[in-house]
Order: sequence, then structure tokens, then C-alpha cells
Amino acid sequence: MRGHVRPYLRKGQKQYSKKNRKAIWQLVYDIGAPGKKRQQKSKNFTGTKTEAEKELRRLIDNSTPQVVDRNDLSVGKFLDLWLAETKPIYSRGNLVTDVSPKTHARYKEMVDWNIKPIIGDIALQKLKKQDIKNAWWKLLKDGHHFSGGLAPKTIRNIHGVLSSALKWGKSEQFVDTVETQGVKLPKVTKSPPQVLSKEESGQLIKSLDGHWLQPIVIIALTTGMRLGEIMALHWQHFDADAAELKIQQSVSYTKDTGVFLKPPKSESGQRTIALSRLATDTLNKVRANHLERSMALGSRNNDSPVFDSWQQTG
Repeated sequence: MRGHVRPYLRKGQKQYSKKNRKAIWQLVYDIGAPGKKRQQKSKNFTGTKTEAEKELRRLIDNSTPQVVDRNDLSVGKFLDLWLAETKPIYSRGNLVTDVSPKTHARYKEMVDWNIKPIIGDIALQKLKKQDIKNAWWKLLKDGHHFSGGLAPKTIRNIHGVLSSALKWGKSEQFVDTVETQGVKLPKVTKSPPQVLSKEESGQLIKSLDGHWLQPIVIIALTTGMRLGEIMALHWQHFDADAAELKIQQSVSYTKDTGVFLKPPKSESGQRTIALSRLATDTLNKVRANHLERSMALGSRNNDSPVFDSWQQTG
């Protein structure tokens, strides 16, 4: 074992947790590749000595770097390494890596569904531009899991994922060249956005009279907010007197993390929106219903979500 367990001492005295009176141990272990300059880390652990030794073994296993032979690496296995390297990491509740959970989930989906089935078995060192070009043509023509082929914009997104992985691979010396560079991609034809007319919007709102979805639809139509932003609204974000909403977060979901709140992608995503009379009146009615329900339940939460699960039964 490249480490050891010792009692955590302060002024020469063994220390114990004030919460449960269990002993505090100091776990000291080596990090880095074998044969390199020695580096050590330490971590305090509360519990029995047996539990501390078990935790030490776990820390050592997790800190031991993988030795990967790049000549014995397929494209699929390489992409697995890249996904593990870019997996989101949180510290004290804050995302400290560049890739969000939602984005990482999309990366993994494109890798598993679109890239691996076609070029995943090719040796990484033998991957060429023609292999990539043929793969995208196949997806464009036949698709994978989809009938009729994939859209050019989707092909470009998949290409971007492989390109990001290969750029990382070059920086980590898995590959010498980024074979996605120079691959001709299908042209994307932009379609004009479909927008409801004022009359159509009115008809949609009217058709939802008495339905729990109506307030959400009204806010979406009158503000242009994304659904995730609407579902992340709390009452602290609503200023009835100024008729404004502050957008500071968004609700997202992945299979691994479940539902979670995230900040906007850019600073411009944090913004203040002026509300129409219809939107202001709608939110005031929703809040009145919330207050009435809270009083009935004996609750005094002044900053609950604007649109919560009770909204569906309101």
C-alpha cells in the first residue's frame, strides 16, 4: 500500500469527532505515476482504524493513473477515456469544470449512438479523414436509430464532438494529428422560425382556460423565456410593483444527475425581463393561489418555486 494511516494529533493528543466521538485519522498516500517524483496527499477521516484503512485503499486506487498504450487503443475506448476526463465535477455545490451535466450527457449520447457503432472498432492510430467522411455520409444517408438519415446540423454536432475528443487526444499525446480537420461537412439550410400570430397566441391561451398549463404558456408567450428558465423561477425573482422578472437560473435534467438547477450559459443569460399586464396579472393570481394553499397547510415558505408540482392540481 503506497500510504499509511496514523492518528490525527493536535498538541500531541489524539483527536476525536465532537459529533460522534469517533477517532480522527490522517490518511497519507502517494499520488502520480510510479517512478516519477514522489508526491503525497493527506486527508482526515473519522471512524475506526479498519474503516480508515479501507478508505485509504480507495483513495490510492482512484489516484493511481491509468497506463494506456496508444497503439492498443480503439476509437471507442479512446472516446470512453475522453468522456471520463470531461465528466462534470462539483465543488461545494458549484460546477468547477467547463462541461455541464446536460452537455456531457449529449456528448455521451452522440458517442454511444452515432460514433461508436460506425468507427468505434477502428484502431485510433489508423483513423483517417476518409473513415470520418464515410461515417458522416452513412449517418446522413441512413442514420442510426433513426429512419431516413440524420439532419446536416446533427452531423455537424457529432463531428464537433469527435473533433473535441481528438484535440484533447493530441494534447495528451494519444494522437499526432486531429483527423477531423479538413473533413467537408454537409451544408446546413436554415429554416425561418415558426412564430404564432397574435390571434393564434390568443386562441392557444383561451383553449387552456382552467388548465394548470395556462400560466406557464402565458409566461412563455409573453416573455420568450425558455422552459427551463420558467420552471426555475422562484418568487424572489418576481417584482410585481416593477412588473419585472429576474432570470438567474434554469432547470435541467440528465439521467445520471436527475433534476438540477444551473446558471445561464453566459452573462447575458442573467437578465431582467419587463412583463406585460397579462403576465403580471397571471403571476399575481398564481401567487395568490400559492398563499392560500400555504395558509391551509400551515406553511410559511416565502420563496417557493413559482410553478411547482402543486400547480398541476391547483
